[in-house]
Amino acid sequence: MSTIKQKAISLIENRMIKTGMVLQVREWEQSFVEVDLYLPGAPMHLWREAQHMKCKVAPFTYRDYTPADWDADTHTCTLFIDTNHDGPGSRWAQALKRGDQVTYVGIGSAHHRPETGADIVCLGDESGMGHFLALRQLTQPTQSFSGAVALHTNEQQTMMATLKTQLSGITRLRTECSRELLEWLDGQKNNWHNTVFYLAGYSHTVAALRKALKAKGISPRQIKAQGFWS
Repeated sequence: MSTIKQKAISLIENRMIKTGMVLQVREWEQSFVEVDLYLPGAPMHLWREAQHMKCKVAPFTYRDYTPADWDADTHTCTLFIDTNHDGPGSRWAQALKRGDQVTYVGIGSAHHRPETGADIVCLGDESGMGHFLALRQLTQPTQSFSGAVALHTNEQQTMMATLKTQLSGITRLRTECSRELLEWLDGQKNNWHNTVFYLAGYSHTVAALRKALKAKGISPRQIKAQGFWS
């Protein structure tokens, strides 16, 4: 990157930059990290949809993560980060420790919210975990909330019980894990007329799941998709 471009980006960053602090970090088999954050400037009381937080993970490098399990009174939330693949985001998350400063340039809506009165079903991999848990927080207590997350870790059941997700953890055998998720879905009820499906994670998996759901007769209006990486 040219020096002139770096200076221009730095000027933009300086105008938009915000900071938070790491309160706690929890790792699962080196492939999944939970990061509790204190974000004093985040208007959490206004969040009615899942959000994306653009975190600086390396010089001139940003990654989007979804704040979940937020508490507007204490200005705290948790990021759930898939670190199974090598990359600047994974290395950044694995290096975080209590007391570290987190730099970000904004938090904005992902335009996903639970449909009122519908049963909610989430399908995806680890990179969609924060997205699903944000939706869970926004779901009304009277709504059905379920789904499956494909995980590299061998601690699927322990993780899901600890997170109290109401989601099922299944073994992820490959990067593109739509087959495993569809097998789980086929073992559930067959009447999906009042269900909205939220798909999140690896973009190829999300595309394959969307195609398979449509083939099952699910209306496109019942499918909300968010691909995170490719």
